[in-house]
Amino acid sequence: MTALQDAMIERGSSDTEPVGETYGADASHYIEAGIPTVVFGPGRIEEAHFPDESISWPNVVAAGEVLAETARDFLRS
Repeated sequence: MTALQDAMIERGSSDTEPVGETYGADASHYIEAGIPTVVFGPGRIEEAHFPDESISWPNVVAAGEVLAETARDFLRS
């Protein structure tokens, strides 16, 4: 999780504290197996999976950059 937080901070995010959620995700299976897991992506869950859902392209690009930097940092360690 530190790699993800660091990548978010590098791109100017000040909101990097983990937050629990009550919606279902496959991440719960990984957590039950003892695999540290983070759910991360652009947009807001309140706006997802509804008719006419949308997301701004700059948010998609920013999330991709954060994920790429997270992977680089994680693989370096």
